[in-house]
Parts: sequence; structure tokens; C-alpha cells
Amino acid sequence: MLHVSLTSGRELASFSVGDFSNARMLKQHLQKICGVPRFRQRLVHNGASLDDDADLNLPMDMQLVLLPVTPPSEEDIKALSEAAEMGSVKAVEHILNKPTEPRQSGKSFGLGSFPMYVAASRGHADVVRLLLEAQADVNHRKSLDGMYLNSPLAAAAHRGHVEVARVLLKAGAGQGPDRVDELNDLLMSVCAIGHVELVPLLLEHGASANGSENPWTGMVTSTPLSLATKYGNAEVARLLVGAGAVQD
Repeated sequence: MLHVSLTSGRELASFSVGDFSNARMLKQHLQKICGVPRFRQRLVHNGASLDDDADLNLPMDMQLVLLPVTPPSEEDIKALSEAAEMGSVKAVEHILNKPTEPRQSGKSFGLGSFPMYVAASRGHADVVRLLLEAQADVNHRKSLDGMYLNSPLAAAAHRGHVEVARVLLKAGAGQGPDRVDELNDLLMSVCAIGHVELVPLLLEHGASANGSENPWTGMVTSTPLSLATKYGNAEVARLLVGAGAVQD
């Protein structure tokens, strides 16, 4: 058996040998139990911290040490943002394992200070998954220096990064009554640009095929279908009609 205890000595969980092939997989499961990202977990066996790739193919007793949340240095945030922008999964994971808090941004790096935003805008889906696993805010819009940004979902959708958009939507981006307008606005944008694969994805998650009313006038001034038609995106128009869009 694999026995995992807290530093207090209380047993947290027990598993059969073979349930997890390595320490990383066990930490990912423990995150569901204790709510702490694996990057802030340390599994200690015989006085030594196990590497994430350590095999768990023998019975053992382990102690789970949970590291506290500490404010990241500007150096760490800059390094995390640069690694996210380059799409370096290995570098991002290394920095998160320090651990580094991914929900904050440095004060002096502008748009590049926002790891989730830059990863989404560059189309790095695996980096986005890592940041979400580290509990980065899927809907975060504002950097610490007060600069307002597009959401990560908008950054991905405007550039046609379908897989990133799918990952973010699955994680809850744009969900909830206060986020519906964002999905409708994004659908309008992708219909005008012609990002065909994003249309059914946004519709599936709640965007309206007929657009939404202007909050100031109470009127629908343009629709996804009218924009698709205006810019000659015939395949997008076909998808919208199939989804129930009303033709003028």
C-alpha cells in the first residue's frame, strides 16, 4: 500500500501500489482531496522529497508537506511570463514548482507580466493547462499595475487558437450570467474574422446565434450572421443558420 500522512501524523489517504505510476500523478489526485495544487505539495519518504517522476511501484509511507502561498518575486513572475510566452512547458513547470503563485503579475512588465494571457494569446494550450492546474484565474483581466487586458479567452479566440479556447471554456471561462455578453461579443468577432472552428464551440457554451441587445439602445444593431455575410465567411454563415440564426 501507499500511505500518505500529513505533518500532524494523521493519515490522509491510502492507495494500492499501481494506482499511480509516479509522484506527479499522486499529487494531482491529492489536489482533489486537499485543494492544494501539486506545485505546493512535497511528498517526503525516508527524509527525502520525491521528484515528480519518482516511481511508486513499491509499498511506502509518505508524508505530505503543504508549502504556504508566498508572494512571488518580480524576477519569478518575469521568468514565468517569458516561459509562458515561449510555450516552454518544462520551464513553466520548473518555475511553478518553486512554488510561484501564477495569479499575480509583476508591476513593471506590461502585457507580458500576465502568464495566462500571454500563453493563451500565443496558442500554448499545454502551458495554459499547467497554469490552470496551478489555480490561475481563468477569467482574470487586470494586472497589478492597473492595466486592463482582454481575458485569456478573448486573446485566444481573436487569434483563432481553438484548442486553447476549448481548454479555457472547459475550465469555466466566460461562464455565468455576468459573462454571457463576453461570449456573445466573441462570437461576433470570430464570425467577422472567419474562425470557423470557434463558432460551434462558443455556441455550445452559451453564445447566442442571434447576438444580443445593445444595453444602451435595447436593439440588436448587428448579428453574427450579418457580420459573417458582410465579410464573406460563407462557412460561418452556414453554421449559424444551422444553429438557428434568423436570416434578415
